[in-house]
Amino acid sequence: MTVVQLPPRSTQRETTSKLKDIILARKVARAISATGYAWLDTIDVHAQDGVVTLSGEVHSLFLREAARDAAQNVPDVYTTECQLRIV
Repeated sequence: MTVVQLPPRSTQRETTSKLKDIILARKVARAISATGYAWLDTIDVHAQDGVVTLSGEVHSLFLREAARDAAQNVPDVYTTECQLRIV
């Protein structure tokens, strides 16, 4: 598990926003994992203010689209930036 350390001068609002981003990224990662495609478990998921970025490598256009679709269907995701490379 990765622990995110907040800067010492974080306001409650900033802290709440960062926590929401972490929760959203985890929800997206779970949704991608739930597709059942083991190759997708290696991609990175980052969220900021409802914008989800997927990065890493996949082995086909099909897997890239499966990950993007799974992410886009998670509640509170406004847009998905798919930076997955096909190798």
